[in-house]
Amino acid sequence: MKNNFILTILLLFLSQVLIGQTIIYYPPKGIVETKYSPTDNIYNYQDTLGIISIQIKLISNRNFYNFKETFNQEKFFFDNQLIPMLKNFDFTISNKTGILLKGYIEVLHNEQIIEIVRTTFFTGDSNNIVIFTAAYPKEIDEIFYSPLLESLRSLELKN
Repeated sequence: MKNNFILTILLLFLSQVLIGQTIIYYPPKGIVETKYSPTDNIYNYQDTLGIISIQIKLISNRNFYNFKETFNQEKFFFDNQLIPMLKNFDFTISNKTGILLKGYIEVLHNEQIIEIVRTTFFTGDSNNIVIFTAAYPKEIDEIFYSPLLESLRSLELKN
């Protein structure tokens, strides 16, 4: 009886590990993974200077397609105090389709206003939602945005 109980617990644990989803992502050149939180399914990336920050969050057991139907872009920009730059509700890159939003926020730092761009890509499948968010100074947007979008090609959800 005790052995069956231990075996059952072990099988449940292994099934969670084996069935669990992970993210595969290759960031733009100069950006490295800094921290992964397995309990929260959050992947963090940053450049060596700490100017560029990328975070990927995996939300399991949530249907992306249902999320997309009820998603309110205006509320997203308002809640995050972002000034809209781009809204694409049917963004497709490689085999991924999702919601691509880009905006900026003005932050006061050392008596100077700094504009921070925030690019967010929501994607997923019938069982998962992936939220990709990048933040960086607006002054590098022109040179960083294309490599950032290109890196989304590598974003994958794996069993």
